[in-house]
Amino acid sequence: MRIPALALLASLPLVACSSKDEGEMTQEELLGVYYENALRYYELRDLDRTEHQCLQALRLDADNERFLLMLGKVYLLKGRTEDILSALAIFEEHEAQHDYRIHLGKAEAHERLSILEKDAAEAIASGERYTERDPEVRAAELHASAAVHLDSAMEGYVLAEKIHRGELNAVNGLIRTNALAGRYEDSITWARTLIDVLQQSSQLRRVELEDVGIRASRERELIDSIRRNTGMTVKTHFHVASVLRQLGRKQDAADELGRILLLDPERSEAYSRRAQLYFDLGQYLKAREAVEEFISLEAARPFEDPEIRAAYDLLTACDAALEGKQSTGR
Repeated sequence: MRIPALALLASLPLVACSSKDEGEMTQEELLGVYYENALRYYELRDLDRTEHQCLQALRLDADNERFLLMLGKVYLLKGRTEDILSALAIFEEHEAQHDYRIHLGKAEAHERLSILEKDAAEAIASGERYTERDPEVRAAELHASAAVHLDSAMEGYVLAEKIHRGELNAVNGLIRTNALAGRYEDSITWARTLIDVLQQSSQLRRVELEDVGIRASRERELIDSIRRNTGMTVKTHFHVASVLRQLGRKQDAADELGRILLLDPERSEAYSRRAQLYFDLGQYLKAREAVEEFISLEAARPFEDPEIRAAYDLLTACDAALEGKQSTGR
C-alpha cells in the first residue's frame, strides 16, 4: 500500500537515535527506535515530530501497520482538511480491514469531514465565506456531501463496534453521529449502552480492588480508571438530558440529571439545569430547592457572575410562582 505522504520520503534523511552506529543497526532495530521516538512524541502531542518518525519508518517498511495507524491518528489530530483526507487514504487502503481500529479511523475521518463541510456550507449560505460559484448551489452541494460523510461515519462506527463489542470510541462515535444526524432516540440508545459498558468496567475494577495483595501502583491505576469512567458516565448522562430536553421530554431530562447527582452530589451544573426544567414543568418548589443547592455549591462565585445572577432571578421567579399558586388556591 502507498499513501500520498510517502512521496516525500526520498528527501528525508535517516536519523540515528542510538549509540550504535546506524550502519550497524538492522531494519528491525531501526524500526524499534523510530517507534519508541514516535510514541514519546505522540504522548507529548508533538505531532510534527511524530509524523517525521513515522515517515522515516515507512521509508524502510512502507506497509508497516503500526506506523500507518499512528500516522493516520496524527493526521486526524492535525485536523486540516488535507490532513484528514490523508488519514482517510491510509485507513481506506490499509490491508487489515478486519481490524476495528481501521474502521474507527475511517469513521472519525468521515465524521470530521462531515462537520467541516457542514460548517463551510453554513458559512457560504450566510455570506461569511466567499465562493466563485452560485452560493446557494455550492452550499447545497456541501450539505449533501456532509450527509454522505456522516452516513459513512456511522457505518464505520457500527462495524468497529461489531468487531469489538462495547469499544468505547466506537460507541461514543455512534452517540455523536446519530445526534448530528437528528436520530436522537438512537443517540440515547447508544448512550445507554456506553453507560452500561462503563458501569461494568468500573465494577470489575472494584472487585480487583478488594484483593488484599494488590500492589499500590495497580491500586492507583484502578482508582484512576474508575474515576475516569465516572466522569465519562456523567458526561453521557448530560448528553442524554440535553437530547431529552430537545425532544420536549422535560420530566425525563430532569430525572436524567438526578442520575448524575447520584454519582456526583456536588455537580452544580446538574442542579442548575434541573432547576430550569422543574420551573418549566411548573414544579416550583422542586425548582427552588435545586436553585438553592446550586447557589450553595457556588457560594465562592461573586454575585455579579452571570450564572449566579440568573440563579437568583430564577429563585425570585419561583417564589413569585409559589405565591401565585397560594393566592389562587391551586
